[in-house]
Amino acid sequence: MRKSLALLLVVAIGLPALALYRAGFSPDLIGKKISSITRLKDTGEAVGKGESQIGRTVSGGKDFIVMKNEGSIRIKEHTYTSRVTKYYTYENGTITIYSIEGVTDKDGQPYQNYRNSFDWPNRLLSVSFNDLEKKETKKKTLALTDRMISVQDLEIYLSTLPARGLKEGSVKAFVPDGTSFGLLLKVAGGREMIKVNGREVACIRVELKPDLGLLSAVIPNVNYWLRATPPYTLVRYVGLLSGPGSPNVIQEVLD
Repeated sequence: MRKSLALLLVVAIGLPALALYRAGFSPDLIGKKISSITRLKDTGEAVGKGESQIGRTVSGGKDFIVMKNEGSIRIKEHTYTSRVTKYYTYENGTITIYSIEGVTDKDGQPYQNYRNSFDWPNRLLSVSFNDLEKKETKKKTLALTDRMISVQDLEIYLSTLPARGLKEGSVKAFVPDGTSFGLLLKVAGGREMIKVNGREVACIRVELKPDLGLLSAVIPNVNYWLRATPPYTLVRYVGLLSGPGSPNVIQEVLD
């Protein structure tokens, strides 16, 4: 369960670099709650749900935007629950990713926990990841570049593309244990009307193709639908839940 189980809805406009660094943020989202549902693509069966909350706090003299997500999903007779908290420094209407902390349980028992910390002045990413089922711990420090994105922040990055006029590009995404892979992205031309929670929504579709070497040939592309008007927030995701071997799902923001 390396991918966040619910869709985090946040605005990021005018990002000067590819990483989530000093991205524009709409203060109207502070205090909001966002619900989402996950269904199997083949059958339409609802297998998961999530809720995200966006808040603001001050710590150590710094202003932070705090995003908390709780979600659950059932896969192959197992139920996974996750709690993820993300902190962003908040300055002059912009946010910069500061840390991501997560805990996952499997069938009510501790399964995994992790923390990713971002040191932007020194361009370092610190990873601490514990697999409690396998009793394995990973600690590493990686060079942080402008092209690196946490998979849990992909939705935020994608929402910047229409405002910046970008049609295609590439990023290096990483999961909580620090494993990284390439992603090629392309913004589809024109608007697409999709129905979500009984309402028609005009959207822009962004297609992502994982770059996993030989596995790339057998892994399907994934698609994100963003609202076609500013601030281009996320509406729907269709693709693998996490990685190779995980089910194909449809995740939708309900409100």
